[in-house]
Amino acid sequence: PGADRARQFSLGDRLAAVAFTAGIGDRYADVGVVTHQDWRGRGLATACAAILCSELLRRGLVPVWGTSVENRASRRVAEKLGFAEVSRRVYVNAG
Repeated sequence: PGADRARQFSLGDRLAAVAFTAGIGDRYADVGVVTHQDWRGRGLATACAAILCSELLRRGLVPVWGTSVENRASRRVAEKLGFAEVSRRVYVNAG
């Protein structure tokens, strides 16, 4: 992601967490987060994503969040930020 599409939290020279846009359209921006395993459970993903979502809203974009049902940590972050489930999709792997 470009610098204008990501917000990160670093400790020294180590990246602890990052929130980014996986895609941006005319109206919506798909938000994602990644936290280094040593720094999980400290609210860093939530903090990074909150900043990024605020910036997207100021730009007139609607943040959207997609994750798997199994990714409970991602779902918890999304819920803390006020996202609500509106639909589910089924993906099938070929082969």
